[in-house]
Amino acid sequence: LRGPAQLSSWQIPDLYGRLTRVSQAAGIPLTQVIALPLLIEEQLTGVLYMFRVTGIAFSANDQQILASFADQAAIAIRNARLYQEVLTEKSRLDAIIENSADGVMILDRDCRVQVFNRALSRMTGWRAAEAIGKNCAAVLNLQSPQGANLCGTRCPMVEQFAQPTDHPD
Repeated sequence: LRGPAQLSSWQIPDLYGRLTRVSQAAGIPLTQVIALPLLIEEQLTGVLYMFRVTGIAFSANDQQILASFADQAAIAIRNARLYQEVLTEKSRLDAIIENSADGVMILDRDCRVQVFNRALSRMTGWRAAEAIGKNCAAVLNLQSPQGANLCGTRCPMVEQFAQPTDHPD
């Protein structure tokens, strides 16, 4: 938790002058304000303002509780930004996969199709919406050069991942 020494390095200039301007603009008789920095790894990401219309000053306990709330708000803001970055990156990767000239299919651990791009649709005749969620064997129906069904016995896609690999230490 933050102590008074840490908070003092993040003072807002003319805080009470700002309180007066906000009070007048809003038409609310604000008498108390506290400004708490929203910090992530000592980087200022915003400021949380708390206002009161009563003359009761914010106690040290109030300030500690509000500082904890500000810490949680800063974490929530950071998490929201990270989530947005992940969504942006996923969207970019989805576009790359969908527009690839090569057929792309992504399977889950149970060999169900999760991603089936446009090029693979053209190659197989399966629409992506029909293929997604189905077992790979139902969609590809791989056969050996001799015509034997590989999906029912020795699926080459699963077999590759079932083999132990040597990892250098």
